Amino acid sequence: MESWIPFEKGKYLAEAAYLVAENGDAVTLEKVIVEVYQDPRGVRRMKGSGFAQNVLVVALLEEGDAIDVLLDMGGPYTLRLPEPDIRGGKMFTPDVRAIFQFTPNEAGRFLSREEFEALCSDLHLLSDT
Repeated sequence: MESWIPFEKGKYLAEAAYLVAENGDAVTLEKVIVEVYQDPRGVRRMKGSGFAQNVLVVALLEEGDAIDVLLDMGGPYTLRLPEPDIRGGKMFTPDVRAIFQFTPNEAGRFLSREEFEALCSDLHLLSDT
């Protein structure tokens, strides 16, 4: 199996990232780091982590379990990860931001800069206000 990931092994800071529900509701992920590594078979894999307000993620999940991750890795690299495994913190105090980890289950879909910006402009960002 050939890797769909064009990046070399290493850690990368995403310029922007969102958790997105099917209805267009979204939560901003902050300080997102994406790590590209090689599995034992020599295939490049990726995983990432970033911070979000737990209560907003819970509100997002109330809309459904299908959550995608949108990532802007800079330059031409914008992608959508369909329904990755997502793990997060367990505290639900409104102002607490916890780390959320995501791991793709399938190949991400690379988007043109225009597609990405159009998707982002249509998002309804949840906030605590």
